[in-house]
Amino acid sequence: MTATMTTHPLDVIKVRKQLSSNITYRGLFNGLPDALKRQIFYSGIRFGLYDVIGPKRQLTLPEKMCKGAFVGAVGALVATPFDLAKVRKQAGTIHAPKGVLARWQGGGPTITRASVVTSSQLSSFHHSKEWLLRQGWQSEANETNVTASLIAGVVTSLISNPLDVMKTWRMTGRLEKPQLPSLIRIVQQEGVLSLYRGLGPTLARMCPYVVVLFMTKEWLNARYTPTASRNQNTPIRA
Repeated sequence: MTATMTTHPLDVIKVRKQLSSNITYRGLFNGLPDALKRQIFYSGIRFGLYDVIGPKRQLTLPEKMCKGAFVGAVGALVATPFDLAKVRKQAGTIHAPKGVLARWQGGGPTITRASVVTSSQLSSFHHSKEWLLRQGWQSEANETNVTASLIAGVVTSLISNPLDVMKTWRMTGRLEKPQLPSLIRIVQQEGVLSLYRGLGPTLARMCPYVVVLFMTKEWLNARYTPTASRNQNTPIRA
């Protein structure tokens, strides 16, 4: 939630850039209550589950990626209604969903993106941090966690941006059913780079977001998690 409140205006700009090159910079906190509700369920579930499920041993990189993908999907499945409300308010396309299932409109791209984001975030952060430690950086130093977080932010942004664009298109109604022909039509008309619309705002949002996210998580782990439990969750070198 700390990271969400810090970077929400950049998230609004990102969503609007994904829909059009001509945007307004008014209402940069539109959708913040829904963003906070989403974050409670999404990050609460994915980080909570990641630390408790799976074997109680050090995991390999592929195992961490699969584990991250699973917990990201579960968190997104629960949080999609709040994500839908957030995106529509950010884009200025506010209309109430008709029916319960309509609250999960865009759930497919949302869950896919969440799996990719969580998998890439966690694996790139932990393995970047391990590489820094092998270079002699200190484990508990702020600069170590900040650098590893920035690397994770860049990697996650580059990998997830096309999925994020598809999610925004679907939630605002631009990507119609059946989704694949609709997506192909848009890409043919506007080019493959249309899937990287909003990459600048995505990077500007994702990097500080991930820094705040992991710095907060590492601080909470150091303060409240028993040493033995932290050692079990420490990723091994690939």
